[in-house]
Amino acid sequence: MALVMLLTAVAVASVVAGLKIYYSGPRVAPERIAPEDLDLVRDEECAAWRRVSRRTYQGWKQQDDFYRVAAYKKALESGMSADDAKARVKQDFPFYYVDPATRDEDTYGGDDGGLPIVLRERVNKWAPLLKPVMVEKSGHYRTMNSLVREFIRKKAM
Repeated sequence: MALVMLLTAVAVASVVAGLKIYYSGPRVAPERIAPEDLDLVRDEECAAWRRVSRRTYQGWKQQDDFYRVAAYKKALESGMSADDAKARVKQDFPFYYVDPATRDEDTYGGDDGGLPIVLRERVNKWAPLLKPVMVEKSGHYRTMNSLVREFIRKKAM
């Protein structure tokens, strides 16, 4: 019980601190969207990105990396190979790019490539609905990013 109360207090403090730093300090670089992703992005998402501080972006990145690394380690501990664990993480979590030159990595390109960072908030909002679809149709989508792209292009999110 004490642990739950401590975690709740930390979560509340994090939210309050996050609100304070979200718009304070130096800004991130202006959004750069790969030509093949322009149809995914809304003007208001680009405008919101321009108001994000570097500190906020670094916090987001650390948070995302924390969950991905934990999922990767869990997959390895369950007996998966490193390649299978990486593929599993790509199915479970979206990946983003700030620089379009880093959109396609390794064997993950096209619809499986990184999503523009400006989509992060929209994707996080829809994540609870995306996860069950990904589980149900895991054979159809190689990565979470391909599912997100399909949903956005079908105007489903």
